[in-house]
Amino acid sequence: MYICGIDGGGTKTRIVISKLNGKIIDSIIVERSSVDTVSFEESVRNISYGIKMLMIRNNLQNKIISIFAGLGGISSLEDIEKINLLLKENIYVSSDVVINSVNDVEIAWYSGCNGRPSITLIVGTGSVAYGVDELGNTFRAGGISFLEGDYGSSYDLGLRSLKYLAKTFDKRIESSKFTEFLMKEFNILSLKDLITVFEENVPNRTQLADYAKLVTKWAIKGDEIALRIVDEGTDELLNMIKAVDKNIKLCNKEISIIGSLGNFNSPYKNELIRKIKEYNSKFVIHENDIEPSYGAVELAMKQIS
Repeated sequence: MYICGIDGGGTKTRIVISKLNGKIIDSIIVERSSVDTVSFEESVRNISYGIKMLMIRNNLQNKIISIFAGLGGISSLEDIEKINLLLKENIYVSSDVVINSVNDVEIAWYSGCNGRPSITLIVGTGSVAYGVDELGNTFRAGGISFLEGDYGSSYDLGLRSLKYLAKTFDKRIESSKFTEFLMKEFNILSLKDLITVFEENVPNRTQLADYAKLVTKWAIKGDEIALRIVDEGTDELLNMIKAVDKNIKLCNKEISIIGSLGNFNSPYKNELIRKIKEYNSKFVIHENDIEPSYGAVELAMKQIS
């Protein structure tokens, strides 16, 4: 018998299968499964494909008896029940399987500090802060929906880039090397071209989030507008941390940062850490202790122990 941990985000999904003693057998990365990015059916289809590939390539005959899935976009008991029901239909899953699905921020928190009272900040395609104190009190800030903004995330930085591009296009503000680059990159020659860029990119969460790399690249070069976006984005992340910190009674001042944008060595990471320390110098800040998918495996073990 086997157990399965799943970390499903807006860009990719990592699935890990282990033995009952916790020994990892194998892992795989498949397409995204965040239910605020794809449908529930596509989410489970991607997960099921990953499970199938793991079982086949490791020649595993027995079935999975425990699954713990952390998926972006889960926001209600109805969401949880729907995901659990769909996962149970997988042919590699035991009929009496124990399944628990939660928002991915919960497995991120567990893996961030190995279950210690703390705050976790996810800064990837989306953004959210989540904290649990010594008394078990929890609070979450952000991560409502990319339609709300996903402030401070890669999506947010991509969107801010387009907004600054629009302001330089019609001379509301002075252009910079960064916005001049974007103008050429998108081949914007007219107002119609600019409108098309917004229409094609803003609804596409993953595509727009990819432009965050350009912001950090130009921020490293000292571009004024790119640095302004960095300042605005990190302000938003700090606001999330403050909201969580002020609504729980956390003694262990520890923050784990999860996600490529939050941990890539760039002016964005440096400015974020500087602002957190300025807010409260007692905070110890670090990357996650273990991968969220491995945290999901540990939680899958705990729910049947």
